[in-house]
Amino acid sequence: MEDWSKQLFQAFEAVANETEQWAKSVAQQLEENANAMADWSEALAEQLETHVAPEVDHWVESIHRWLEPLEAAIAPEIERTADQINAAINPVIEQWLTDVDQWVNQASTPVTQTIEPLVNQHSACIGCRHYHGQIYGDTMLVCAMYPYGPDSDRCTDWESTWEQSEPSEPDNF
Repeated sequence: MEDWSKQLFQAFEAVANETEQWAKSVAQQLEENANAMADWSEALAEQLETHVAPEVDHWVESIHRWLEPLEAAIAPEIERTADQINAAINPVIEQWLTDVDQWVNQASTPVTQTIEPLVNQHSACIGCRHYHGQIYGDTMLVCAMYPYGPDSDRCTDWESTWEQSEPSEPDNF
């Protein structure tokens, strides 16, 4: 009975050896084919570099020579058109920026007219539309009516910077 198991084991071993030989053969053929393909690809790349690249370079140079006069003729016109567009747009943009700057100043006036007098120790001027608060030289101009600020805690010329539907008495602190 041991004979048939030995034969079966030898048969499996023979199949395994044949499979291993076949796998090695296939691997060798694949490697040879891959090397041949790499050599062919390299030769093709060399052929393209040698024969096609100069043709492409020649075409590019020809197209460039053909376009040079066109570019030379169009460039001044494009530049002139760009200058005209800039000349038309720049004043509009400058005016818009000026308008935005004026709007921001106008919109922030109530806030600055409320905060700056408090910071500058002119409590009677808090929230007054006449408050100027700019320094010229060494002197701050508080407003046109009271260049150095009012003499009392209440100002008779005080007007609110905050829009109101009805005029009211100033709430000076």
